[in-house]
Amino acid sequence: MSHIIYRVTYLPHLNTAFPKYYIGSKYNWTEGMSYYGSVASVQVFPYTEGVTLKEWWKSRDPKDFLFEVIETFDEVSPTELVEIEREHQLELNVLGEQYFNQSVATMGFCSQPKSDETKRKMSEATARYWASEAGQEKKRRLAERNSKTKSEELRKRWQDPEYRKQQIENYRKPKSEEHKRNIGLARRREIVYEGKVYLGWKELKEKTGLSKYMYKKVTSGDMNE
Repeated sequence: MSHIIYRVTYLPHLNTAFPKYYIGSKYNWTEGMSYYGSVASVQVFPYTEGVTLKEWWKSRDPKDFLFEVIETFDEVSPTELVEIEREHQLELNVLGEQYFNQSVATMGFCSQPKSDETKRKMSEATARYWASEAGQEKKRRLAERNSKTKSEELRKRWQDPEYRKQQIENYRKPKSEEHKRNIGLARRREIVYEGKVYLGWKELKEKTGLSKYMYKKVTSGDMNE
């Protein structure tokens, strides 16, 4: 039995823009043990299919994970192992876009239930990161990617007549907010501007700054009125 620093690779995300790796530590690890990390984030990302990262990670097929031991120790305390794990995480910048880690290891924690004090320290460390310049930049990138992904997915779905028809049939309940939302989407006019499709005048204005009036002037070629 030994103590390790490991890396998990989620194979389906290779050659994509999504996170691919997770760096962690395991105290009392046995050769051949199947272990895929302890991702605990409750955030929802574009690739997690509407659930938290923690739930999504647990639902993956084990065959999609590649487990690799980075470093092995025979004589090391749990605290020392966490310190080494933290060094690896900081060196590899696990808070970047290539990693599933949403925080770095907290001193005094290793493969054991979190105490209230540990949870508090982890929460404070995570809050400090998201409040930092790097954290704010990552938030901006995630929000931008999430917005683009959802917008593109929605547009592609609603361009399919069969999808629109099915959604409307699914939500034909009086006073149903979902019904009202889907009916509204289905009735939006599809507007093409500079090769892109916009669902209604509101989306066109939000994305391009063009009002309905300006759009008609630009597309008619008459800008002198």
